[in-house]
Amino acid sequence: MENEQNTPSQEAPAFDVILASGSPRRRELLEQAGVKFIVRASEVDESLEPDLLDDPPEAAKKLAERKAGAVVQEVLAEEYTGVAMVLGADTMVVCDGEIFGKPTSLSDAKRMLRRLSGRTHEVVTAVSVWMVAAPEAESLSIGFRTFADASAVTFRELDDDEIADYLRKGESFDKAGAYAVQGEGAKLVERVDGALDTVIGLPVGLILRMTDRDGIHPIGWLNRTLGIIVNALRSIPFIILMVAMLPVAKAIVGTSLGNRAVIVTLVIAAAPYVARMVESAAKEVDAGVIEAALSMGASTLRIIWKVIIPEAKPALITGAVISTVTILGYSAMAGTIGGGGLGQIAITYGYQKYDDQIVWLCVALTIIIVQILQEFGMYIARRTDRRSRT
Repeated sequence: MENEQNTPSQEAPAFDVILASGSPRRRELLEQAGVKFIVRASEVDESLEPDLLDDPPEAAKKLAERKAGAVVQEVLAEEYTGVAMVLGADTMVVCDGEIFGKPTSLSDAKRMLRRLSGRTHEVVTAVSVWMVAAPEAESLSIGFRTFADASAVTFRELDDDEIADYLRKGESFDKAGAYAVQGEGAKLVERVDGALDTVIGLPVGLILRMTDRDGIHPIGWLNRTLGIIVNALRSIPFIILMVAMLPVAKAIVGTSLGNRAVIVTLVIAAAPYVARMVESAAKEVDAGVIEAALSMGASTLRIIWKVIIPEAKPALITGAVISTVTILGYSAMAGTIGGGGLGQIAITYGYQKYDDQIVWLCVALTIIIVQILQEFGMYIARRTDRRSRT
């Protein structure tokens, strides 16, 4: 009996993780997440069809698929047997409609940074995940999914001396847009705009804080009403909320199927969590600082933007990371109604085909993504925490 208890009936399958990229930063992220992997980059044609030049997300997805697909072909040509997860990725910087790839020379890097100076640009990152299951050379199962995400990044005004100083640090030449936000390039950035759920949750959380009994403008009925709405949305299990919101999604985006419909539900589900985290972060701001601003005649809006948000920034970033991880879990559930993502891959290629290996691969990939998000979020939080600099 002891042997039966100590020996699991079904062990997690061993599989290979292959990074189809030579990027040092992507290797570093996987290493920080504790993932064992091998690097196998393949030379691919990175030229783009004319119709893709006007659609950066699709262009990035296409290049990510090319990189991962090329490595998959090489692996299969070697009569590979086993289970492998191949990760391909591509990042683009887009400014005023121009796609910035990796600089080809020092002068090209300088040109890019001059263009980005004082402007808001878009950073598009695409990841293509290919899952290969080949128990035997004659038995083969392949599935892949490609995702793309975009963020708006605003540079502060840079003079030529600052640009030259940054270029001397040597981290520009293998980065799209000629800068690395994870490194010294973070000093060039003035602002990074968040996701839609954060944009919605931030003002709701601030209103909850401002109208609380010890807030700047106590309004009991408004605070209680918002609190009831937020708590009600938080109390509904996401799988039920997702189904209940399908008519709402159809009214907003014109369909109740696919990614567009699921995004509506994800925003509605995430906003109350973000609101409570923003409220909690705002309550951590020293009341004496707020009172000092009031005594100097600062308006409510000025106190919010110049005192509360800057002081609460590390806690806000930490909350945003937690919310993003939560949304990742929600998005996996969205696969049950055809919402795409890892959930749909696990259900379509794993559960419905009785292939436990695919399910385990999706679990492993989710863990990797969470670790990367957590590390990056905590890094940004530390950089913005004034207490860590004293």
